[in-house]
Amino acid sequence: MTRFIYALLLMPFLIDGQLQAQEDPILAISSEYDQDVQHLLRQFCFDCHSGEVIEAELDMSLFKSVADIQSNIKPWIRISAMLDSRQMPPKESGQPTDNQRELLQKWTKSLLEHEAQKYAGDPGPVVLRRLNNSEYDYTVQDLTGIGSMNPTSEFPVDGAAGEGFINTGDALSMSPNLIRKYLDAGKSVAEHAVFTPTGIRWSENTTRRNVVDEMMDQIRDFYRKVNRTTEDTALDLQGNLQLRRYLEAIANDRETLLKQTQTIEEVSAKHNVNPVYLQKLWTLHQTPAGNQHLLNYLSQRLRSLTAENIDPLAVELDAWQSMLWTFNLVGHIGRPAAPSQWQAPVNPLLPVVELERQFPNELSEDVTIYLGASSAGDGDETDYVLWKNARLEKEGEPPIYLANLEGVSRRYAEIQKNLLSNTSKYLAAVDEASKLPTPIDIEALATKHNLNSPSLEKWLELMNVRATTAVEIQGLILSQVKNVAGYATVNGWGAELPNLTANHSDDLVKIPGDSHPHGITVHPTPDMYLAVLWKAPEDVRVSVTALVADAHSNCGNGTEFWLQHRAGEKIQELWHGTAGLRESKEFPTKEMSVRKGEVIGLYIGPRDGEHACDLTRIDLTLKELEGKQREWDLARDCANDILAGNPHADRLGNPNIWHITKGLVTELNKPTVRISSLPLGTILEAWANETDSNKRQQLAAEIQAIINGPAPTEPQSSEGRVYQALIGLADSVVPGDLQEGVEFDKRFGVHPVSGEVAKLDLVSKAPSAVAIKIPALFARGRTLKVSGLPDPNHGRDATVQLHLNGDDSVHNRLLVTFPILSPPGNVFHDEMVNTLNEFRELFPRALAYVRLVPVDEVVPLVLWYREDHYLQKLMLTNKQREELDTLWDEFLFVAQEPLKYEVSYEQLYQFATQDRPDIVEDLKPIEVNVKAHAEGFRKRLLETEPVHLKAVIDFAHTAWRRDLQAAERAEIHQLYTSLREVGLQHEPACRLTIARILTSPNFLFKQENAKEGVDATGVTSSEIAARLSYFLWSSQPDEVLREAARHNQLDTPQQIRKQTNRMLLDSRTSRIATEFAAQWLHVRNFNSNNDKNEELYPEFAELREDMYQEILQFFDDLFRNNGSVLNILNADYTFLNERLAKHYGIEGVTGLEWRRVDNVKQAGRGGILGMSTTLATNSGASRTSPILRGNWVYETLLGERLPKPPANVPQLPEFVPEGKTARELIELHSSVAECAKCHALIDPYGFALEQYDVLGRLRPNKIDTRTTLIDDTELDGIDGLRNYLVTKRQDDFLRQFCKKLLGYSLGREVQLSDNPLIDTMVQQLKTNDYRINVAITQIVMSKQFRYIRGRDFATPE
Repeated sequence: MTRFIYALLLMPFLIDGQLQAQEDPILAISSEYDQDVQHLLRQFCFDCHSGEVIEAELDMSLFKSVADIQSNIKPWIRISAMLDSRQMPPKESGQPTDNQRELLQKWTKSLLEHEAQKYAGDPGPVVLRRLNNSEYDYTVQDLTGIGSMNPTSEFPVDGAAGEGFINTGDALSMSPNLIRKYLDAGKSVAEHAVFTPTGIRWSENTTRRNVVDEMMDQIRDFYRKVNRTTEDTALDLQGNLQLRRYLEAIANDRETLLKQTQTIEEVSAKHNVNPVYLQKLWTLHQTPAGNQHLLNYLSQRLRSLTAENIDPLAVELDAWQSMLWTFNLVGHIGRPAAPSQWQAPVNPLLPVVELERQFPNELSEDVTIYLGASSAGDGDETDYVLWKNARLEKEGEPPIYLANLEGVSRRYAEIQKNLLSNTSKYLAAVDEASKLPTPIDIEALATKHNLNSPSLEKWLELMNVRATTAVEIQGLILSQVKNVAGYATVNGWGAELPNLTANHSDDLVKIPGDSHPHGITVHPTPDMYLAVLWKAPEDVRVSVTALVADAHSNCGNGTEFWLQHRAGEKIQELWHGTAGLRESKEFPTKEMSVRKGEVIGLYIGPRDGEHACDLTRIDLTLKELEGKQREWDLARDCANDILAGNPHADRLGNPNIWHITKGLVTELNKPTVRISSLPLGTILEAWANETDSNKRQQLAAEIQAIINGPAPTEPQSSEGRVYQALIGLADSVVPGDLQEGVEFDKRFGVHPVSGEVAKLDLVSKAPSAVAIKIPALFARGRTLKVSGLPDPNHGRDATVQLHLNGDDSVHNRLLVTFPILSPPGNVFHDEMVNTLNEFRELFPRALAYVRLVPVDEVVPLVLWYREDHYLQKLMLTNKQREELDTLWDEFLFVAQEPLKYEVSYEQLYQFATQDRPDIVEDLKPIEVNVKAHAEGFRKRLLETEPVHLKAVIDFAHTAWRRDLQAAERAEIHQLYTSLREVGLQHEPACRLTIARILTSPNFLFKQENAKEGVDATGVTSSEIAARLSYFLWSSQPDEVLREAARHNQLDTPQQIRKQTNRMLLDSRTSRIATEFAAQWLHVRNFNSNNDKNEELYPEFAELREDMYQEILQFFDDLFRNNGSVLNILNADYTFLNERLAKHYGIEGVTGLEWRRVDNVKQAGRGGILGMSTTLATNSGASRTSPILRGNWVYETLLGERLPKPPANVPQLPEFVPEGKTARELIELHSSVAECAKCHALIDPYGFALEQYDVLGRLRPNKIDTRTTLIDDTELDGIDGLRNYLVTKRQDDFLRQFCKKLLGYSLGREVQLSDNPLIDTMVQQLKTNDYRINVAITQIVMSKQFRYIRGRDFATPE
C-alpha cells in the first residue's frame, strides 16, 4: 500500500519527464549518445580519428557531448554518409555488428534530422554577393539589348564554391584590380550608348559612322519587311512594288475572299504580301465605279483574273509603270535647278508623236504596215490625226515618202528594165567616159547617149571608171542627244559615245567638262573616233584653219587628232598630233583647192586608248580665197541649231555641207586600195581590160545577150557570175532618187471631211488603221518614220494613241507603251492627266528609296535621302507610319544630318566654283535655308540634353534593380554637372556617368538589407525580384517583374509562383542550361575544350561546338517545357543537327538547324549518359577513362563522395599498352590494395560506358560492358546503367538534383537545415510526374528563398 501511494505521488513527475522528452527529443538523443554511441565510436573510430592519428582532418575525441556535436555539425553529415555506404570503418579494421551499425546509423540520422528541423527554413548566411562574370555579361546584354556584348572577357575567372557553382557568394571576392576592370568595362559599355531625340538607345557599334550605317540598315529592314522583299534582291529593286504576288493572291483566293471564309490578313500571310495594299487592290476589284476609265479597265481585268492569265496582266502593269514613271538623280535634290524628287511622274501626252519601225536587211517578203489610231478611252468624236511626212529612211540615201511609194515602185521597175535592156548602150557610154579626164559630166554624157543619168553612174562604178573625186560619206550619226547634263541649251548627235554636242547659249556650262558658248565639243570612245566633215558644194580654192582643245581640264590624258583631205579614194593627211591635258592646238592656215564633193575632215580619237575625260573642243574654218570669198565655220554654221539635221546646212543656204560621223580609229591612216567589183575571169573583166573601142563593142553585144537570155543554170559559171553582177547593178538603183514627178497615193493630200492637207501627209480618224503595202526591196534595211499630230482642221481636241502595227487592230481604250497624242490646251488633256495620276497613286513603280545614300553625283549635296510616301500611303498602318517616322527622326538626329548637310553644301559650293561654275548661282539662294536648318538643329541638341540626362537616371533605376531615392538621383545629376564643368561635352559626360553607374556597388552587388534581431524576415519585393531573375535568367528583372515588385505583387508564395511560371517560358531561361546544368555536370565551356589529341581526333575542333549545343538544347527544352527530371537520365530523344547526327550515326537529319529527334535509344543515345559532351569530358586526351566516367556518375549524378586518393598512386599511361584494353588497364591499376576500395565504387559505372570512344562515338566493334557494382548489382552497357540509376538509385539522383538546384538558386552551399526542403522537393517531384517546374516552384516559395537572416543570428554550424 505504501509503495502504491509512493507511486501515485511520483507519477506527475514521471509524466512530466516523458512529456519533456517528447517535446525535446535532444534529451533522448543526448542520453543515447552518452550511454551507447560514444562507446561504439571509441571502439571503432578513435584509432584513426583521435590522438596523434587524425585522418581526414576528423578528431572524434572533440565530441564529448551532443552539445559539442551541435556546435560543429558538418562532420557528422559526412559520418552519416560513410556509415550508409559502409565505407567506414574500413574493411581492414574491426567492424561493428549489424545491430551496432544500425544503432549508429539511426542515432546519427535522428540527430541530423533534429538539427535540420530545428533550423528548417534558415535562409543561410548573409553574404554580399557580387555579380559573377556571366551574370554581369547577361545583365549588361539585357540592359542594352546587345546580345554579343561580353565586357568580362578579360576578367579573372570566377571560382566555384558551395555546391560547385560560380554564383556562390563566398567565392565572389573583390580586389582593386577587379575594380579597375569594372570601371574599364563600364566605359566600354557606355561607348555603345546612342543619344536619340527621346533618350538613349544601344548599339553594337561604338562609332557614329557605324551607328549611322546600322540605323540605315534598320530603316531598310523596315522597308523590306513591309514590302516583303529580302536582302537577296538588288538594293535598287528592294523598294519596288512587287505586283505579281498580289495578283497571285487575288487569282488563287478570290472565292474564299468573296465567301469571307478567309480574311485579307490570312490571304496576305499565305502569299507573303502586305495586307494593307492587298486590301486596296481588293477594293478596286470590288468597286470599280467612281474610277477613271483606266482603273475601270484594270478592275475588270482583276475580276477576270485566273492563275492562267496572271502573266499578261503583270506584264501590262509593269509596262504601264515603266511608261508613267521615271527616276531622277538624287544627289542634288534641293538645288533649285535640280530635280525635286527621285521617282517622278511621266505624262506620255505629246503634242507630236514620233513613230518609227525598222525593217531587217534580210527581209524577203513585202510587208503591210498599218498607221493605227486608237481612241484613248475618252471618246473619239474629235480624234482626227494628221500623219505627217511618213517616209522610209536609210543612211546615205534620200527618204522614200509613203505618198510616193506606188509611183516610185513603178518607176524603179522601169529603170531596172531600161538599165539591163540597154546594156550595150551603157557600155558604149562607159567606154567614152573611160577616155575622158575627171571629173566627168555624167549628166551631159547621159544626155548624149540618151540614157538615164543615175543608171549611167551605176555602170561607171561597176566598170571601175571614176567619174568624180566626190567622197561617199559613211558612218553618219543619226541618234540625237538632248538636254545634256540637264541643260536645254546643250544638244547634239550620238545618244551614246562617241558623240558631238553644241552649246547655243551665251554661257560656259559644265557637262561636266567645259562647253563653250556657241561652241562644239566632241567625245570619242576607246576604239572609235568622232569626225566632222566639210563637203565642198562646188569647186573652190580655200584657206583652212582648225582648233583642237582639251575641254576636261581637271582629268584625262587628252586626245589624238587627224585633219585630212579626201578626194575620191585618196587621203591626204594635213595635220596629226595629240592635245594633252589643258592643251590647245591650232592648225596653221593652209591654202588648197577642193573640188565639188571632196571632203576636209577633222577626226578626234582617244589618246593611247584611254577615253576618260576626253571632252574636246573643236572648230574648223574654211575661207574662200577668190570669187564670193565665202566662209564656212563649223561652230557658226552648226552650234545654234545643231539638231536641224545631219548632214547639216551651212549659213549660206547650201544643204548637206557638214557631216557628223563615227568610225573605228584603226581605219585612220590606212592606205586605201580600190577593190574591183567585177567578177574575175568573166567577159565583164575582159571588157574592162580591153582598150580598143571596137573590140569593146563586140564584147558588149555578148554581154547584152547574156542579160537578155534566161538565167544561167550554173550560178558560179562565168556567164552565171556575169548575170548576177548585172542583176545586182539593177538592184543598186537608189529608190529615193526616183520621186520627182511620180504619181502619189490618192489617200494622201486630201481631208476626209474638209480642209487642206499637204500632199505628203495623210488624215485619219480614230479608231482606224490605214494599210500601207511596202515592197520588200524598199523596206529592206530601212526605217519607217512618221510624225503624228492632231489634225488642225477637226482634231484640235484629239486624244488618241498612235501605233505602227502589222495588223489592223485598233482599240477604244488606253493601250500601254503607246504614247498619247494630246496637246496641252485641248479639253480632254487635263482629264487624261487625271486618269494617269489615278493609276500612279495606286501603282507606283517604287514604294521607297531604299538606297538612302545617293551615289549619283561626284560631290553630292544630299547625304541621305528619304522618299517613301507611297509606302506610307499604300502599305502602312498609322502605327507603322509613326514607327517609320521615329526611325527616320532618330537616324537623322544621330547622323546630325543638318550639320552634315551644311558641310556638304559648303563642299559642293567650293567644288562648283572650280569645276561647275554653271551651278554656283543655283546654290546661292539655298544658303540661307541651309544655315537656318543647321542652327535650328544645334538648338535642338541643347534642348535634348535634359532628355538624355533623364534617360541616364532611368538607366540607373533599371541597372540598380530598384527605384532610386531622391538623393541618388541628385547625386547622378551632380556627377554629370561636374563633368560638364571640367570641360566634357554632353555625350562624353553622359557616357562617363553611365560608366560610374555600372561601377557602383548598387549594380555590382545583389544588395539585400537584413533587419536587426535574430529572426529571419522577408526580403523586399525588389530583392525577391532580383533573386528570381538571377536564379532563372542569370540577369536583372525585366520590366514586368519590376512592375510586380513595385506594386507589392511578390509578397506571397502564390504571386511568386505566378511570375516564375511566366519567366520559365521566356527565352532567357536557356541560360539556366549553361549556368546551372552545364556547371553541375562539369561540361560548362565545353566548346572551348582543347584537351583531345589532335592527331588522333582532328574532327574534334569542328564538332565540339555541336556537341556542347546538344546538352544546352536538351536542358533548355527541359526547363522551358516543364520536362521530367528523370528525362535527364532516361529521355528517348535528344537534339541534333546534321553534323552531330552524322557523328552519332543517326540518319535522316539534314541541315545546320537544331531539332528534336526521338527514338534515339536504339542508336545508343538518350539522356545525358549518351551525350558526347559528357562522354568526351570524362575521357583522356587519347583514350577513354572508365575511372573519370565512373567517378562522374558516382559523385555528380548520385552525390556520393570519395575520400582523397592515397599518396604516391602511380599515373596511368596516356595510351593503352598494346595488347590490352582500357578496361584491362584500369582493372590492373585498381587491383592495388590502396586503390581497390575506391575503384570498386566507381569503375563499374565507367565500364558500362566503354562502348563509347573518346569523342562519345559508338565503337564499331562490340566491347565488353558487363560489370558488377559494389552492391552486387550486375549491369551491361548504357541501358543497364540507365535502368539502375532510374530505378534503384532514383531517390539518390533526385536528391542530388534537388540539392544542386537549391544550392544554385540560393548561391550558397546547401546546409543541414535545407534537408526538409529537399525532402519536400523530392516528394513533390514523385507526386507530380517528376516535372522540373515543381522543384523550381518549391524553391522559390520556400522560406530560404524568400527570407533573409536577422543581423544578430548566430550561426549554428
